[in-house]
Amino acid sequence: MIIENQYPVLIGHSSEGEEKLSSVQDVADFICTHGQKENVTITRDDGSPFLNTFGIYIDRIVDMDYRNLLLPVLIPMQMEIDGTNEMEGEEDWDPISVRKRLESVFYRDSEMTVFRILVAEPGKGSERGQWIALPADRGEADHVARLCNRSHIEECSSLKLTSSIPEIDEKVFRDMNDFSLLNQIARRYIALGEGEQEKYKAALSAKQIMTVQAAADIMDHLAEYEYSPAADEDYFFKEYLAKHLDPGFDPQWLEDVAAEQAGMRLLESLGATVTDYGIISARGQSLYQLVPWPDGQTDEIDETGVDLNL
Repeated sequence: MIIENQYPVLIGHSSEGEEKLSSVQDVADFICTHGQKENVTITRDDGSPFLNTFGIYIDRIVDMDYRNLLLPVLIPMQMEIDGTNEMEGEEDWDPISVRKRLESVFYRDSEMTVFRILVAEPGKGSERGQWIALPADRGEADHVARLCNRSHIEECSSLKLTSSIPEIDEKVFRDMNDFSLLNQIARRYIALGEGEQEKYKAALSAKQIMTVQAAADIMDHLAEYEYSPAADEDYFFKEYLAKHLDPGFDPQWLEDVAAEQAGMRLLESLGATVTDYGIISARGQSLYQLVPWPDGQTDEIDETGVDLNL
């Protein structure tokens, strides 16, 4: 096949070493052999990335045409491993619909996946686990639960969480009863623009949330925060001044002003927080509202002769 011939040799990487893969069948065999123990990666012969997995399921792949060639070989092997082909008493679970379900649950473009949870029957280890990507619909979630011998996803155990929101990690998501709430956060998160996603992560970081409920509460009130991608206190102080100075003022006058300490005092007065994503206001407050300068501060003149007091 033409597409397969574009990749005469691929290299599979696992904890057991490297393996040359000369066909789609080789790739499927490698994924299903090693993916039952760990996530694996496959590269081109020159070492450039080609695909990686979550267990036996594709996570990312660079060539969608090759993926379409691989899935018909890979999915029946996945079904054999996870027991999907042994489901009984489910008339609507014909092989085609099962394969579509597997593909929708276990493969998503990274832009459409916020969390992945490795779930299993309570008391079972990761070797019997199933990955589910969030957001997911209820039918997908309960299908994964049935693969774990449970009726509903909340009845499964969570073994591992991977998150595109670092502030919502395994310390925050500790109870499968929070699955629906976490799924709701994922659905709302992908609907945000890139700037709003950064704003959300900044608010989570500032609040140092420890529960899924707290993360959901911030999402509910995200419009009440004000966000600036300003890199640090010095930059923000100058940005703040520029907002309030006469429109004719040339902001280049501020370029050589060292204002980090002044910026820190300003942020304290505003109740704002510096995070790795930028600066976030307190809920319901503006980053640029006028505030009195902190009491007890002496006049501060930097080496340029510019008064840094407001």
